[in-house]
Amino acid sequence: EDVCFDAAGKHIATASTDGIVSVWPTRPVPASASGDAEPSTAKRRRASSKTEAAVMSIIPRFTLRAHTQSATGIRFVGEAKLVSGGHDGCVKVVDIESTSEERSLSCGKAINALDISDVSGLVVTAHAGTVGEAK
Repeated sequence: EDVCFDAAGKHIATASTDGIVSVWPTRPVPASASGDAEPSTAKRRRASSKTEAAVMSIIPRFTLRAHTQSATGIRFVGEAKLVSGGHDGCVKVVDIESTSEERSLSCGKAINALDISDVSGLVVTAHAGTVGEAK
């Protein structure tokens, strides 16, 4: 239910209704490198070349079932971490390199949105009629 770019523009993070958060490269990789011999039409792009048409595919760098309900907010924290919030009332901190959950904070209420301060690292969450914070 949310999407964002990292500060360098190299990755996109997505939060979806099935509770999954994913990190995607902003540039396609060759299909042979992704292990996907025949990517779906929605993920295809043909490179222009007179001698060879290479099929390119954008596949996630990783996916993680971070939430038990909809993931509703997602933000990068620098280049190393990702913060997500969801209707399960949790804020999750994910290490991008290890692709593992580093920390889980319970807010006790469904999270409708979140943002993070680039200066202080303060995470702000929005709930039905209220605002919370986690650091």
